[in-house]
This record gives sequence, structure tokens and C-alpha cells, in this order.
Amino acid sequence: MGADYYEILRVDRDVNGDDLKKAYRKQAMKWHPDKNPTRKKEADAKFKQISEAYAVLADPQRRVVYDGCEEEGIKRRAPASSRADEMSEFFGSRRGRRSSNGLFGADIFAGFGSD
Repeated sequence: MGADYYEILRVDRDVNGDDLKKAYRKQAMKWHPDKNPTRKKEADAKFKQISEAYAVLADPQRRVVYDGCEEEGIKRRAPASSRADEMSEFFGSRRGRRSSNGLFGADIFAGFGSD
């Protein structure tokens, strides 16, 4: 399993935006490479991880994907089957394929140009 972004930022899963930002700033200040000259390599790695965690959790869309699939879901977006299901739900087609009538019906331009 990948990294737990909530654990990295030391926040609960139901954290709000303001508290998330405060937690990010606290961890970022603690692990900033300039503040840890004797452990620069470790601090650099932690700082990047903290920044990535905040970028994902602060973005509502990425957070939903992360909450469903953890870090791997963010890296590869969403599983193919769920994308097909979402497309099917949205466009009203079967198994991710559009119906033979297309997205908007048989011919959306049928009424144009006829007087």
C-alpha cells in the first residue's frame, strides 16, 4: 500500500480546508530542507511527500479519488472499470460505449437548414 497522506499531514480523514492548510504549513516548516541542514536529504524527501499530500487532499476531486483508491488511485487516476461505469452513467450508454444514436440522439442537426 502507498503512503497515507492523512498520516503524513497528521490530520483526521474528515479534516476541513483551513485545518488541512494549518497542518500542511506546520509539517512543511518542520521538514523544510533549509531548516534541516544536517539532514537535508531526509528533509527534502519528507518535504516533497508533505507537498504531494497537501496537493492531493486540498483538491476536492483528487481527494475523492484518493479516498477511494489511496495513493495508487491518484497516480493512475481511477480504475478503468469505474471510469467506464461513470461514463455509462453520465452518457447513458452500455459498458462505456456510446449508443448507436450518439450522445445527443440520432441527428442533432436534422432541423437546421430546412425552411
